Amino acid sequence: MSSSVADPSSQQQQQASKVHQLEVALAEITSLPPKRAVYEKRGIIFFRSTVAAATKSQQKELEKEKPRGKKRGL
Repeated sequence: MSSSVADPSSQQQQQASKVHQLEVALAEITSLPPKRAVYEKRGIIFFRSTVAAATKSQQKELEKEKPRGKKRGL
């Protein structure tokens, strides 16, 4: 078999790992005080941001990743 074709269970594990990482990052951000400055990575550059903006961004990314995993299970 070709090494470029990934095993479906391996892809699901990678997806679950990505979702878990995003959930942990979101939990860490929401635990910070609201006035705390945070740095958010966009592309290869870090930008100074607020906790609220970083939380919103992480939630969007998490929502983007979660449905993909659910569709595969159908």
